[in-house]
Amino acid sequence: ACKAGEHCSRCRIDWAKVADSKIAFVFLKATHGARYKDPAFEYHWRALAQHKMHRGARHFMSADEDPVEQADHFVERLEAAGKLTAWDLPPVLELERDLRRDAAKKWIVVAETGQRLDFWQGQDPDEIAGKILKWLNRVEQKTGRVPIIYTSRSWWMERIKDEKKFALL
Repeated sequence: ACKAGEHCSRCRIDWAKVADSKIAFVFLKATHGARYKDPAFEYHWRALAQHKMHRGARHFMSADEDPVEQADHFVERLEAAGKLTAWDLPPVLELERDLRRDAAKKWIVVAETGQRLDFWQGQDPDEIAGKILKWLNRVEQKTGRVPIIYTSRSWWMERIKDEKKFALL
């Protein structure tokens, strides 16, 4: 029922067909920042459990919101959907460019350049690494599972600027 390129919160994926196709696991977006909850998460989370598929939940970190609040928001969403089980994959922290749209659904841009504004831009690399650590530690504390990070080398080098700092995590 969904059209390519459109946001769809009412997707009803036939998880039985997916499971039959030998897909081994699925990661679902659960939350974004300290307030957004993916409206389809709970449906898909429960459906994956019914079909005995390995499932994982991910959180997209907002650059300008408290990382502990974001972690608590993520864990609360997981708990509301049925918590993590031993069968589930580790929680995931997604780190990518933090681009946003305004109320009119237009990209927020840097006035001087017209480029889309990445809210990570201009933040100190050590401050960013500290936010990441706070989120990871809080989620591990609350779930008993060691989270993993989903990012790209280019994001890391643009924002943290040092591959050796990855060892801190």
